Amino acid sequence: MTDNYILCVSLFDKDKYLSVIKRDVISFNKGKNLDKLYYDFINWEPETLDYLIYSPYSAASDIPLPSNYDTIFNLNDLEMPVSIGVSVIYGIINGWTPFNIISRGHKHICVLRFKTTPPKIFENLPKFEDAVYNNNQICLCNMSDFESIKTKFSNS
Repeated sequence: MTDNYILCVSLFDKDKYLSVIKRDVISFNKGKNLDKLYYDFINWEPETLDYLIYSPYSAASDIPLPSNYDTIFNLNDLEMPVSIGVSVIYGIINGWTPFNIISRGHKHICVLRFKTTPPKIFENLPKFEDAVYNNNQICLCNMSDFESIKTKFSNS
């Protein structure tokens, strides 16, 4: 059991921000040795159930990608976890470059791919440009980790 989770604080409008994010990634990486992950992300086109979220940090340790989660919950309602099927398929560290992990202590733009329509609590995430990081923060985790994560947030 671990307490790995990904905190989601805001949602990017794919139509508005994806080209901006890709442009920034291209600009930051100009003149660098580029790997397959870079080209995969730059050439990636979102599917219907793909979402871009902002995550200010993750817990415990680095999280390798892709990473699958089966639970989502609102930090203000720790008694109501919701079962889901979601994968984090890309992490853009500090908004600059695709990385094969969600790196502990860093900000990320994450690409989430849901297996079905996201639950209602996901729809309540504020839009990136309107975000006030307060009541609508949600976490992705696995149910096997939920109790330890719940305890951590209950005591903070």
